[in-house]
Order: sequence, then structure tokens, then C-alpha cells
Amino acid sequence: MKPVQWLFLMSCMAGLIVMRRDSATALAAMKVGRERLHRALSDMYWRESERETAKMGYAYGDHSNRSEP
Repeated sequence: MKPVQWLFLMSCMAGLIVMRRDSATALAAMKVGRERLHRALSDMYWRESERETAKMGYAYGDHSNRSEP
């Protein structure tokens, strides 16, 4: 293999390594963003669920037989 071919091959490999590193960094950032979005949507769901449950308790009365102190 000629030195020029060797340098070209090494240059291509270095470029692939950099591309892989950059794509791994981007993937990690997307995973973090996905987790944040998942938490935000879960929180919104639970708040809405609690709000609807409270509305039902108000509309139909609380029949859970709890003794209030």
C-alpha cells in the first residue's frame, strides 16, 4: 500500500470515528430530551387525573367512609 493510500485510509477512519462520536453525543442529548418530555407528560397526566378525581368527589360526594378528625 502506498503512503498516500495509507494516509487517505487513516483520514477516512478518523472521519468515521469523529462522526460516530458526534452521533453518540447527539443520541445522548435526544435521550435526555425524551426523558424530560416523558416526565413532563406523566406529571401533566397525573395532575389532570387528580383534578378529575377531585371533581367527581365534589359532584357525587365522598363515600369512602373515612372519619375526618
